[in-house]
Amino acid sequence: MCFHLLRLIFSIGKFLALTPPSTRTPKIKLPQKLYSIFVSVILITAFTYALTSRQFYTAFVPIKTIVCILRDTLSLTLTLVIILDVSFFKIEHWVHLLQNLRLTDSTSNSGKTVKENTTFVLTQSIFSAILVLTVVTWKEVYGWYYITQCVFELLQLYIHFLYTFLICVVLKMLSKRYRHIHTNIQHFQSRGTDEVLFWLKNFHKQIYLLGKTVDVFNEIFAWPVTLIVVLASLTLLDYLDWLFTTPSSEVPMKNVLISTNVLLTLLATIPALILILMCDVVSHEVSNILKLSYEWKWKLKCRRLKKEAKAVHEFCAFVQSWFFSSRVF
Repeated sequence: MCFHLLRLIFSIGKFLALTPPSTRTPKIKLPQKLYSIFVSVILITAFTYALTSRQFYTAFVPIKTIVCILRDTLSLTLTLVIILDVSFFKIEHWVHLLQNLRLTDSTSNSGKTVKENTTFVLTQSIFSAILVLTVVTWKEVYGWYYITQCVFELLQLYIHFLYTFLICVVLKMLSKRYRHIHTNIQHFQSRGTDEVLFWLKNFHKQIYLLGKTVDVFNEIFAWPVTLIVVLASLTLLDYLDWLFTTPSSEVPMKNVLISTNVLLTLLATIPALILILMCDVVSHEVSNILKLSYEWKWKLKCRRLKKEAKAVHEFCAFVQSWFFSSRVF
């Protein structure tokens, strides 16, 4: 995945004040900051209205009411953190992240545009289809008034879905860059001494830049990722509670409603699960580089190539020193 998919996400994200205006000019200007404040005020107002108008919360047992209110509050908090960070608190971090991703991009993007367009359209289509099915089902079961009470929740679900998709794309870009270094190390192990020494210096530079990029990534996305995982857990807990405590006689079309709620819950939980797995993939790629470096060092010692062995030893020490910095979270 390259910057084309990132640009597609930014094309929607900028209208929701979730991302910088573009991947090339990530600086936020005054009109965009004012727009972010406007969006934040609208969201807070909508949250207040939704919370006060949901009379069905009063029918819940106290613990369920607390869980639902906590989930709604954390959902708004996540959205505000995303908007305020990109517009005010993490502007320079976004600049450095996008610059470093460009500096470390050594792969060819030819022939990938169609694939990335397909990926983007497919994810948006899946979300839209589930959203339409949910609205239609809720309208049949609960009526339009219930939908007006939950429309803010559905909007935030899309915001979090899009932002999680964005984080996964960045993680994919990082993992591909580390994998590219790993492949190159394998390729240059059998080369001559001078060529190996030259490329080791190049690998030093790439790993240093990627380590810095991961540091910036952690600064930007640490809190959003934490909140995304917590929200996914609360959403799953709320759905399981509804599934096992609501009698079928009280809910018309319960089988259809179960299917819809399962899909809606999956929209909140599966992206969070993929996010966790993608973080692990990046850390795994760094581990592979470190492991391969030590294997290379051992082979050179066995072949008694002292000059190369010393250079690779220094490279191993360098990779090890950056190992924890290069781990996501």
